[in-house]
Amino acid sequence: MSAAVYDFDGTLIPGDSIIWLALYAYRHHALSLGGLLKTGWTGLCYKLGVLSEDQSKTMGHAFLGRMKQADRERMLQSFADELMKKVRPEAMESIEKHRRQGEKIILCTASCECYMRYVAERLKADVLMCS
Repeated sequence: MSAAVYDFDGTLIPGDSIIWLALYAYRHHALSLGGLLKTGWTGLCYKLGVLSEDQSKTMGHAFLGRMKQADRERMLQSFADELMKKVRPEAMESIEKHRRQGEKIILCTASCECYMRYVAERLKADVLMCS
């Protein structure tokens, strides 16, 4: 069986999904304004080389660990629905073309598995976590 492999952030969707997650969480009252600013600061520190990718991700997703599991999962599923609206139309066409050809669809991403598993379900794809 052959496979079609897609990068997620910046390829299937514009931008970085961690930024979309922080904004979504803020709009849905799961992240305070202070938390949103802290997440933005963390991203800036990563871009400047002050924090490693792992440190930045851990700090950027920390608010999820403070949520009740049921609330977190509900929010992440809803967020995955929101991310699906951001998938570029030409990317969806390409995915559907490969699927019709019987190819397995694989998302290669360094994004958080906690929401990428829901995106993968919606795309009927497997997730390959990359860093």
